[in-house]
Amino acid sequence: MQNKDFIRRSGLVFVIASILFVLMLQGCRTKYVSVPEYHNVYVTKHDTLTKHDSVYQKEFVDRYVKGDTVFLTKTKVDYRYKNLYKTLYRDSIKTDSVRVPYPVEKKLSRWQGLKMEVGGWAIGVLSVVVLGAIGYIIMWLVRKYR
Repeated sequence: MQNKDFIRRSGLVFVIASILFVLMLQGCRTKYVSVPEYHNVYVTKHDTLTKHDSVYQKEFVDRYVKGDTVFLTKTKVDYRYKNLYKTLYRDSIKTDSVRVPYPVEKKLSRWQGLKMEVGGWAIGVLSVVVLGAIGYIIMWLVRKYR
């Protein structure tokens, strides 16, 4: 008879341990919601207008009279610029939106909160019962084999 009782008790302990293990596998998951993230990209474009080989000419003629002589002085000035640059700048802003996952935790309803509280107390009570049962089995085995 004692062998059958031992088998029943160990079977009961196995069932309770299995139920506890299955209960520990449950959990909550965080929900990820994609939130747009904006990036501003500043773009500066410049165009360079180039005028090659420019020539500017100026000519001066001076006349003056000294006595009965008329003096003519011709002066020719050449300005030569090989390259003339003119730069136009255009600034623009490009806005780019990128979706980034952001974790959002949902608030528990009253029923879910109650289940959490009762579950916490139930796990505590069940832990005490399991520890008591293990202690009882150890004491029973010590008394039996003394």
